[in-house]
Amino acid sequence: MVRSSEGAGATAITVDVPAGGSVAVEDSMILPPSAPLGRYLCRGEVEGLARDEREVWVE
Repeated sequence: MVRSSEGAGATAITVDVPAGGSVAVEDSMILPPSAPLGRYLCRGEVEGLARDEREVWVE
């Protein structure tokens, strides 16, 4: 699941990960409020795993 939250003129995207994990999302996932909903490329690093790159949906 991908969630968005608006604040300070930008929409921050968070990505759910399995229990016990965490994800650090790069600045490329900070979108302006006017950004369309849809599919975006998420580059990040999941704790305990190698660097990850995947597509995520913004709802």
